Amino acid sequence: MIAITTLAVLVSYVSAHGMMVWPIVRAMPQDQQNGYSYAKGAINVNLPPHPDFDKLCNFLPPGPVFTQTLAPGPAIIDWTITAFHRGGCNVHISKDNQATWTLIGSDPECGITTGATTTKRSGHIPVTIPSDPAGDYSAVLKWSYVADNGGQPENEAFGSCADVRVSSKGNNTHKFWDILPTNPGSGDGQLPKTPWQYYATSCTAGTFVCSDNTAFINQCVSLGPSGNYNGGSGFYQYQCPEGSVCKSVNGVDACVGGSIVQPDKTSATTAASTTTTTTTTTTVPTKSTTTTTTTTVAPTTTTTTTTTSKTTTTTTTTSKTTTTTTTTNVPTTTTTTTTTPTTTTQPTTTTTTTTTTTTAVAATTSVGTTVKVANGLACTKYGARECSNACICNYAAGNVLEWQCTPAEATC
Repeated sequence: MIAITTLAVLVSYVSAHGMMVWPIVRAMPQDQQNGYSYAKGAINVNLPPHPDFDKLCNFLPPGPVFTQTLAPGPAIIDWTITAFHRGGCNVHISKDNQATWTLIGSDPECGITTGATTTKRSGHIPVTIPSDPAGDYSAVLKWSYVADNGGQPENEAFGSCADVRVSSKGNNTHKFWDILPTNPGSGDGQLPKTPWQYYATSCTAGTFVCSDNTAFINQCVSLGPSGNYNGGSGFYQYQCPEGSVCKSVNGVDACVGGSIVQPDKTSATTAASTTTTTTTTTTVPTKSTTTTTTTTVAPTTTTTTTTTSKTTTTTTTTSKTTTTTTTTNVPTTTTTTTTTPTTTTQPTTTTTTTTTTTTAVAATTSVGTTVKVANGLACTKYGARECSNACICNYAAGNVLEWQCTPAEATC
């Protein structure tokens, strides 16, 4: 009953506008069941009862790591805003227990509505997770949104933090789940909210229960009294690591197995291709000489020289490029000598010279250039980078995956 009363208080005080969706953020017990009212709330105005920890992380303390192990390099940070007041979003990382923060990505227009969207929109910020000379490390990722609505005494600010582990064996591929409802009472979020234990008002910390949707697992989280927060516990539902599913193993529910798969939101890739064909004709003169000599002095020796020219053409076809190679064999000379005893009174010499010019068509080479990545082309792997990291696969309007390149003319 205490937990339910606390949640009711949260609803009345919170100015709920936005939060980070992935990586999976720190959780206030039972806030998810109440439509993330606390998680989406401003950290500087209209504050509800809250713990007494870092303000930038919505006053929540470091907790369990809910997100799969990440890898150094390109990644995508997902966010959802349910009320827009202009302003921009930033993503920072801390590798020293929140003592210092390093900016790794931003979206200066995340708070600006697009088209008819006025109540809810999700976005995706490309970031680069840093490596560490020491190898694997633990860190905190922080998403922040500062509105530009002329608030008093200051503009509203929102913050979400996720505890993560970074390793060279990690993986940043994940599916974007639209988990936030438009408002606490709406049913438009994608959380399964099953089984019945999900709604329990207390639980034992560290307990895990699979959802009816095996892509999700429920973990019991507990938070003690701090500041003007009285403490509580409850199940927190989040997605399993990409490619794994939740199932019971030896009586314990856990996310296990599976191989890395692509996000569901994919579209066929249509590659724009340009083919240039260059034809080179080479004339190779071949001189064939036949000489017959008859000498009348004792035995007669006849020498016959035959020259042949042979051309072999080999064609190799690979994908969209065809290369034809022409090889001309070196002339082969065969000499036959016949000796016949002849007796005559005077020598006779006969010489016949024949010159033949052969015209050979050399290789016809097709040089193909296929553009697979360009600004606006469809892509399939969310967060992938190409063209020396100039292009990233990201969600565009309508949650369709497209290459987004900087500069826009970058291709490969």
